[in-house]
Amino acid sequence: MSREPYVPGATTIGMVCKNGALLASERRYAYGSFVMSKGAKKVFKITDNIGVACAGIVGDMQVLTREARAYMSIYQYDRGRPGTVKNTAKLIANLLSSRRMFPFLAETIIAGVTEGKPELYVLDPIGSLLPDKFAAVGQELKSR
Repeated sequence: MSREPYVPGATTIGMVCKNGALLASERRYAYGSFVMSKGAKKVFKITDNIGVACAGIVGDMQVLTREARAYMSIYQYDRGRPGTVKNTAKLIANLLSSRRMFPFLAETIIAGVTEGKPELYVLDPIGSLLPDKFAAVGQELKSR
């Protein structure tokens, strides 16, 4: 009987719509059958028009989004304009890739609106960056 390692997480979704983008996640945070919290935050604001949703370790998500928010604030201050969804996604991909040996345990969806155009990108824990119209990341539900 083979046992797969268990990595805590959630199911997180994102999609682009005609006039915007949507990110959503459940709020439960659990290790197996042990529920740590029923109010965990897994969807984060990076800028006024860009958000990120993650599935995985909540602490890793918090560190990743805090760092991305800081870099995007510096970007806006330095350039005098807000960053785009695409360059925010590239920034987070670079942050993930730089941790390749000890990766953040988080699957990430970045979505938002740049100049009226909704965009969505999906990233894996080591920084692969894929544009898409919709995505679901996290654990698949398995019957026992």
